[in-house]
Amino acid sequence: QSQFLSDGTLSDGQWIVPLTFCFGSYDVRKKLLLRTKVDKFDIMELLEESSQENAGHNWIKFNVNQTGFYRVHYDNELAARLRFAIDANQMTGTDRFGILEDSFALCVACKQTLSSFLSVLSAYREETDHIVLSHIVTVSYKIVNLVAEATPELSDDIKLFFINLLQFPSEKLGWDARKCESHLDVMLRGELLAALAQFGHEKTINEGIRRFLIFLNDRITSVLPPDTRKAAYVAVMKRVSISNKSVYESLLEIYRQMKVKKKCAV
Repeated sequence: QSQFLSDGTLSDGQWIVPLTFCFGSYDVRKKLLLRTKVDKFDIMELLEESSQENAGHNWIKFNVNQTGFYRVHYDNELAARLRFAIDANQMTGTDRFGILEDSFALCVACKQTLSSFLSVLSAYREETDHIVLSHIVTVSYKIVNLVAEATPELSDDIKLFFINLLQFPSEKLGWDARKCESHLDVMLRGELLAALAQFGHEKTINEGIRRFLIFLNDRITSVLPPDTRKAAYVAVMKRVSISNKSVYESLLEIYRQMKVKKKCAV
């Protein structure tokens, strides 16, 4: 163990850490206390308990269900096995979130490379959990902005990576609300569509502009409800240029009207 600070600086802190981990399955788990800086544990007992069918893909997940207040840094081999488990949908949403959050925190602290983090992210292409997806969207904005400043020549590649990552859940939710869907789906739909539009996904941009033009002529249309308007507005702005400012003027007019309504309401 070593003390983790988000800015990556070193420290000599040491604690008694309550470790929990499962091996290849949530049915095979162990609890123990890490009392020293370094310790060794024999996992042969867990190996015997686990299924032998996927022995080559047996994974170890520390901090089961994120009950402990600590980060976990996996080596390349263990991380690869975790990617297999995520891809095979063998983990809970809480643990998928935990792996993602730990990996990103380590990346920010320069304890893990960006390429390693993106490798972990690639396992989330068919993610459906709203909390995990919302966090992926948040992380994607940060990485895209960082890459745009640090290595602009890679900006388009990073955007394409996140477009491919977010396309599946976005297409699953679509633009239109469904009967009996949860409020979390409603919020997630807007987040995903806005991110795809921001990253330059042509299909999302075209659909956003189409719905915006309908909205211009009918402000109470169900085609563009409040939860997806931001995505449409972003799509409009992505197509604005010196020679094409008509939609921008329309968007600006909507903004002015909303501002007047707010003043009247006050």
